[in-house]
Amino acid sequence: MNTTAPPESLLTVAVVEGLHSAALRRQLDLVTATVTGLTDTTLPGLVEYLCLRHSTTGNLQLPCLPPPVSTSLLGRALSQVTCPFGLRSSGWTPTNSSVNPREAEFFVLNTEAEYEGHDYRLFETRWARAAEAIGLRATQSSMQLAMTAMTENVLLHAESPVGLLVGYQMLETAVLFTVADLGRGVLGSLRTNPDYQTLQHPRDALRLALQEGVSRLGTGNGFGFRNLFRALASQNGTLRFRTGNVCITMDGQNFEADLGEETFPELMTGFQVTMCCRKSTHPDTAAPLL
Repeated sequence: MNTTAPPESLLTVAVVEGLHSAALRRQLDLVTATVTGLTDTTLPGLVEYLCLRHSTTGNLQLPCLPPPVSTSLLGRALSQVTCPFGLRSSGWTPTNSSVNPREAEFFVLNTEAEYEGHDYRLFETRWARAAEAIGLRATQSSMQLAMTAMTENVLLHAESPVGLLVGYQMLETAVLFTVADLGRGVLGSLRTNPDYQTLQHPRDALRLALQEGVSRLGTGNGFGFRNLFRALASQNGTLRFRTGNVCITMDGQNFEADLGEETFPELMTGFQVTMCCRKSTHPDTAAPLL
């Protein structure tokens, strides 16, 4: 990722939210000009834009990403997998039997069997080795717990019609991991449980889901976010949850279910989660990661 790119040319989650609002206001010239001027992307920015393009809410006609983004490090990595809401929606995805780490990589999961399969285990191994390569060996096991919690949660609860997209990126001082789907969202999932059928707002559903042991499967079968909180508590980390029309972001060393900054972007299908672990609080880590 070219973190020296001008802010207006970097696709971040903030830019995605701005594009969403402009598209709903039918400011199509602004949307086109902004997208055309993009030269690079963050991991969650790329994934959330693609989710937005294929979201069932709003019937938006958003342009394809320009060549500088689709041929960037993350764009090339995403082009290697077949994903209905990715950069390539058809064609064969070659099997990667190597355990050598990559700077960025994506994996598409459609079933629990694929999650338990050999190919996904190799993907996890490459991610772990890439984390080691930038000096995060001491936190590898806790980060793997967080990665597992994020992926299992979405796979179990999303009921996404097109599977889910899993991706990671390694930077000099940080590692990012994201999981995204186009399913029913946290509110839709929780409301299938009779105990939570009175929930009306995605914000209340997400706050409830962040509590220990709360899910559509009943008490004691939670979404597993506690592992995320534990893993990031000492990593100068960031967690971003987006579902429906609510986003909760947690930073630093204070990860609790009732904390985090709330924002209310436009309504979007599915559930997107990103975690970021940093090596230190060095000023270099202030570059846009989300």
